[in-house]
Amino acid sequence: PGRGQATAEQAENIAFASIALDTSVQRGLVVLGAQTSEQTHWPISAGGFLSLYQGGLYAVATPQGDLLTTRYGLPEEANAGTPWQLAAPANFSIERHWVDSDGLSHAQRAEGTMTCGEPQRRELLLTELVLESCHVDYTWDSGQATRAQWWRDPATLRLWEVDEAAWPQGPDISWQVARPWWGS
Repeated sequence: PGRGQATAEQAENIAFASIALDTSVQRGLVVLGAQTSEQTHWPISAGGFLSLYQGGLYAVATPQGDLLTTRYGLPEEANAGTPWQLAAPANFSIERHWVDSDGLSHAQRAEGTMTCGEPQRRELLLTELVLESCHVDYTWDSGQATRAQWWRDPATLRLWEVDEAAWPQGPDISWQVARPWWGS
């Protein structure tokens, strides 16, 4: 593994909920700091943090700027709380508020489209699971486009791995569950 990259041995030696985090400037194993209702908070080096909402990106502090909040808009008929819990293909909206590295505040909305492939075996840090790979395309109000890749459990629809751009021209944020924080 590359410098700072989380290893299975490190994850195996930590009995607490953890994720393997990889951003454009930081990578390594991160241990759950706090959990409040549907949110989890993961402290990262140099006073940074990552917050997930039901396992998806909610907020993050990075040297390239800080994602302050994320809100998802789902179709009225949806019987789900998040886009990754929708049957694919699915359309939804997303709103993100962030402060860039120059200290400028931004708020944008995007239309999202999720398509998922057939479940396949995927090797994770500490286990191997059958997961659906879901590709997400975002078209932002600014006309810019970003993408996300979600790997979800086809039965529970929980996210086990995520790779996405935090905002247009923002940092790439990836994580993979090493030890889950939810019960079986």
